[in-house]
Amino acid sequence: MAGPPGLSAWLDRVMAEDREWMADLGLRPFEFHGQPGELGALRVRAGRSFHTENSLSFRLQNDRGESLFYSGDMDYHESLIGLAEHADMAVVECSWPQGRSEAGHLDPQLVSRFAAGVRRRISLRLLK
Repeated sequence: MAGPPGLSAWLDRVMAEDREWMADLGLRPFEFHGQPGELGALRVRAGRSFHTENSLSFRLQNDRGESLFYSGDMDYHESLIGLAEHADMAVVECSWPQGRSEAGHLDPQLVSRFAAGVRRRISLRLLK
């Protein structure tokens, strides 16, 4: 489980709310503090995704140089282009039809501008 600073404290609060069943999942929080890190055999970089104050997008890279860019809800921002650029695959949220986007979400045009430098793109589209 990877996320922004505060993830460990959040998980502790959730577990304290009578959710012992989660302990069986063996979750080990890994907090990103702005520096690249390693998660098992993967090198991980994270960038702010501009959905909420703490939401992040991730780039995972293995020792062969193969990479994946992943983001849940996000807004288009130039700083994220470098994180996704030349990734082998990108999984990116697209919640709105063209011309109806709102802050913190992408529409098809923004996804296409954002993902232009990625080798393969998977867009999950959920219409509202």
